[in-house]
Amino acid sequence: MSLIDILLALLLVAVIVLVAFIILTVQKVTKILGTVNETMGEVKRTVNVVTNDVDNLSVEVQGLLNKSNLLLNDINGKLEKTDPLFTAIGDVGVSVSDINRTANLAAKRFTVKRQTRNNSVVKTASSLNRIIRQFKK
Repeated sequence: MSLIDILLALLLVAVIVLVAFIILTVQKVTKILGTVNETMGEVKRTVNVVTNDVDNLSVEVQGLLNKSNLLLNDINGKLEKTDPLFTAIGDVGVSVSDINRTANLAAKRFTVKRQTRNNSVVKTASSLNRIIRQFKK
């Protein structure tokens, strides 16, 4: 066997090892790609389920929003109908305040007149008392 035969034999062994390594690597890559393919299929099914659920939920949410808008419009309408009531209550409050103010003024005038009369009576009594004392002397 010559040196060339040995080199060719070593080259042949190296090529066989390389081909075996490539075949094993391709098998592993094929397995990995199969797993990735299954995972992508699961992801696709999950996305479809989530999309359907979101579509159903969005329809339900839209219905709830419509009902909420109707209820708010109804409540606003009913509150607008009570506005005259609160206006009337405010007017009654103003009237009661005016009556209280007038009553207080009348009470003050009465008190002033009464004090004036009382002062006049006291002055008159005091004057009469002086006159009587002078008369007695």
